[in-house]
Amino acid sequence: MERKVQKKYNQGKKLEKTKKQKMKERYNSLSYVETYDRRYYNLQFEKFNNLTQEYPIIGENILDFGAGTGLLWDFLQKNNYQQHHISQSPDPIRIVGIDLSRSMLNRFYHKIENHLTSSEAIVKGTHLICCDGENLPFRSACFSNVFALTTLQNLPHLAQGLKEMQRISKNNGIQRISYLRKSIEKEELERHLSAKFEEVQEIKPHSPEKIEYSEDWLFIAKKKE
Repeated sequence: MERKVQKKYNQGKKLEKTKKQKMKERYNSLSYVETYDRRYYNLQFEKFNNLTQEYPIIGENILDFGAGTGLLWDFLQKNNYQQHHISQSPDPIRIVGIDLSRSMLNRFYHKIENHLTSSEAIVKGTHLICCDGENLPFRSACFSNVFALTTLQNLPHLAQGLKEMQRISKNNGIQRISYLRKSIEKEELERHLSAKFEEVQEIKPHSPEKIEYSEDWLFIAKKKE
């Protein structure tokens, strides 16, 4: 019996490793990285708008979960985040971008390099880490805001990824999440979110007539004290 359990466990770990390896290979490919911004810039910006208009960013720490080439960073730069930022702390703003793809993060890093002469805190306070979203290298309760846009469906274990997001969020921290509709039913996603967060709300796209923007479910989830 123990051997069967161990065998099943080993098979599961192998499948998990295979999925992550395939994901890394895809996102590390030069052709994908070079076309990513051109393909997804407008699409992701609309999601950022939808998820921040009703819930403005408050707090000094932001985790970009699945940062890719830094489109959230581009959005915050373009919309003068530093000027409009409402912080409850005198500490400098810090944006941490994580991704499993080193090639995507390298492209993100080059964007930051091009702004190194800038005095903006958003530039100086940006840090990039190549890591696994199911095992985040951060202490608990350290981020006020978590963005996870069109990335959670890539995890082998959604529940583990959400558990880590909940762990590293501060009390009253806000998770802004988008998830490919074709990958999950809305009710199932709501169940996963409600299992980890005390307040979950679906966000309706502000431009429903643009069908391409409906490719994702949009949700806000809050961690309560």
